[in-house]
Amino acid sequence: IPVTIFRWRDSDDTQMNFWDMTILPKDTQILLVDDICDSGDTLDHLYNHLTNEMNYSNIKTAVLWYNVSQKFDCDYAAREFSRVEDQRWIVFPWEF
Repeated sequence: IPVTIFRWRDSDDTQMNFWDMTILPKDTQILLVDDICDSGDTLDHLYNHLTNEMNYSNIKTAVLWYNVSQKFDCDYAAREFSRVEDQRWIVFPWEF
């Protein structure tokens, strides 16, 4: 099973690193995994890139934390929260 890590930085330092997925058949099942879907921008960008620019269609998304009050609809989430109701910032151990 091929595994890759997409790396995204935004604001002034926008950068995306993609593994060369052109070697995979277009019917490949893809699971995009992220720690949090807060604004939805990262998963939305990746999903659109894979579907619109690379023509993959069998894509699912999974996150640890899912903000239900944003624009992207994740397929799987371990926990849900609403940024409208709860403004606390989630800090993950790997961010220290």
